[in-house]
Amino acid sequence: MKSEDEIEYEMVIPKKSRQGKLIVATQKMINRKWEKDKKGNSLDKSISKIISISEFEMKIEYKKDYVMIFKKQSE
Repeated sequence: MKSEDEIEYEMVIPKKSRQGKLIVATQKMINRKWEKDKKGNSLDKSISKIISISEFEMKIEYKKDYVMIFKKQSE
């Protein structure tokens, strides 16, 4: 937690996944270099605003016009 309404996180995008392959293909077009981990996977590090949070779910702003939802799994 960065503050009461912000969270910092890191998302690992496997290099062989569909999204990972798309990142590799588009890096040259948009001239953006993604940070990589030791295995060559892309890392998306962000600080995002928490939209809502409860005991079971957290919603955060993700880039422009997107929301990421994290849900607690049942044990």
